[in-house]
Amino acid sequence: MGANFGVDMIQGSTLKEAYQEAVNEAQSACGEQGYSGTIAESDGIEICHEGIEEFVGKIEDLETWAHEFGCDLAEKWGPALAVKIGDGAWLAFGWYSS
Repeated sequence: MGANFGVDMIQGSTLKEAYQEAVNEAQSACGEQGYSGTIAESDGIEICHEGIEEFVGKIEDLETWAHEFGCDLAEKWGPALAVKIGDGAWLAFGWYSS
C-alpha cells in the first residue's frame, strides 16, 4: 500500500476538536474503510515545533514549508503534525495510507 502526503487547514476550539472534525469530514467524503489517503488515516495529531519559527504569520510560506520539509518529519502510520496558525486554526500535515 502507498501513502499520500496531505496538508489541511483545520479549525476548532482545541487541536483535538479540530482534528476530530477533519477526520469526520474526511470519512464522510471518502468512507471509513481505510486507505483513503486522508487525515482520517493518521494515528492522532501532535504539535510540530521543528523549523517553523520564521514562518509564523506567513501562511503561504508555511504551506510551502510543509510540502518541502514537513514530509521529512511526518511518518506513515504515525500522527498528523500540526502548526498553530491562529486562534482555533492549525495547519495539519502528514503521510496518510492509501
